[in-house]
Amino acid sequence: MLLQEILPLLPGARCDASRLRRAPGRELRGVSVDPRQSGPGMVFVSLPERSRSNPFEACAARDRGARVVVRERSDPAGAPTGMVCIEVDDARRAYGLLASALHGDPSRRMTVVGVAGEPGWRERVAGLASALLTALGERCAWFSGRALVSGERRLPWEAMGVEAGRVQAEMERHVAAGGGACVLELGTGGLGMEAVHGVEFRMLREAAPGVSGGLEMQRLSARGTMARWDGPGRGRTVLTPLVGRSQASALGQALALVSDLGFETARLVSATSGLQGLPGWMQTVLAGQRFGVLVDGADAPTSLAEALADARELGSGRIVLVTGPRPGLGEDACRELARVAGRGADDVVVTADDLDPAGWAEHGPSFAATVASMGGTTCCEPDRHRAVARALRMAGPRDVLLLAGKGRRPVQVSGLTRVPWDDAAHARAALAAMGHVGGGWD
Repeated sequence: MLLQEILPLLPGARCDASRLRRAPGRELRGVSVDPRQSGPGMVFVSLPERSRSNPFEACAARDRGARVVVRERSDPAGAPTGMVCIEVDDARRAYGLLASALHGDPSRRMTVVGVAGEPGWRERVAGLASALLTALGERCAWFSGRALVSGERRLPWEAMGVEAGRVQAEMERHVAAGGGACVLELGTGGLGMEAVHGVEFRMLREAAPGVSGGLEMQRLSARGTMARWDGPGRGRTVLTPLVGRSQASALGQALALVSDLGFETARLVSATSGLQGLPGWMQTVLAGQRFGVLVDGADAPTSLAEALADARELGSGRIVLVTGPRPGLGEDACRELARVAGRGADDVVVTADDLDPAGWAEHGPSFAATVASMGGTTCCEPDRHRAVARALRMAGPRDVLLLAGKGRRPVQVSGLTRVPWDDAAHARAALAAMGHVGGGWD
């Protein structure tokens, strides 16, 4: 792309005509907001907040070879000598538009769906929509708040640190690999609008609790869900391995979204039978045991109450819960988490969640005492691996065991030590030691 070709892409852009004439035919190969990533052939976009903290960023980009700077008209930092300066009203929007154009406008070459709404619900609906599209034969990427997932490729990231250039670059790679669709989570904790300027959406949806999407639950169990979906045309029976009322509600919203993209109802309903759910959202562990084992990332009072309410509907026996205090939750929230655990579960194994020995000594016993004060039976086991095994031995036929807190945080931290963690893997290992090595139960 030539320098002269970017001006029509930026609404209201102004440029010094004399400088522009002195740079004829200049080929552009990229755009950046970080001077350290600038170089010959790059456009540097000066973001106001960065310019205020360091007014010499544009000079640093020039010294690295960049010869074009895009800045807001109100930017107090002057344009460095030796650079073509393009002034715009909104530098972030200009950055997104330039990134899209320089990466070949990837969002125009596939189906892009944006899902906004409440955290948790947004992630579930977006993830299930992506899973449905994949089951329907689309090569679909999922830009979540924690990672980009595309086929077997998973790139962890912090959404608040992802900017438009990264989004457009990953979308271009996805298209080049044969991708035909992608689902983007939008909003706080997801990709902010400053990261998706320049993305052309086929559809935008709001995910919300309590919305069924036309899915009427008929039978809930720890093995799966049977429901009736009133999609386009006549209603159809849905049989899916997804468990829990919240998961079923998110599935209904995902079905409605994908249906509006033009997919046939019969194909959609068929695709639900193979969905495995999302890691850390009422994730089932099946090994031939006669009780349900669920892994959920619930680590706050509200999310734990929701998970326990869902679990209560899935079995006719007791609820056995593994949970515990964790750093950064706050004293009041930690106490409320213990109250929710005591009210919602019959037996609670209190364990360490990212706590070092000193933290456990300070918070573990008080957490267990609060659980007991709410009427729950409790025991303490700071080692989470042993806590999972202990809880499995406590569960009986038709009980439901809920492993809460780590499902969406696959790392266990103790002081300066960080180790990979997977509650589902630990549960499978403990079940195997108990002789459960099958794939279901009677």
